[in-house]
Amino acid sequence: MKKFRVNYPRNPRRFLRILAVLLCIGFCVRLGCDYWLDYLRHPEYSAPFWVWALLRGADFLLPAGLCAVAAAVLKRKNPAVPDAPENPDL
Repeated sequence: MKKFRVNYPRNPRRFLRILAVLLCIGFCVRLGCDYWLDYLRHPEYSAPFWVWALLRGADFLLPAGLCAVAAAVLKRKNPAVPDAPENPDL
């Protein structure tokens, strides 16, 4: 029977920072879609738009902040690991 091995990223700090940036971009895209597709087309919604922004912030920006904090904690605990892998061909 084969053992299943999980390949972890080589640099978890970089992975967490990229994930945080992608979540922030996703927040902007989703909030724009909410505004153009739902809020403007359906004026019968009683909640103001800033309530929608708070809900989307909880969906996207809270995990992005957690990823950024985790990357900072990893950097503080292990500062010897470089951010970018070295190129052995140079």
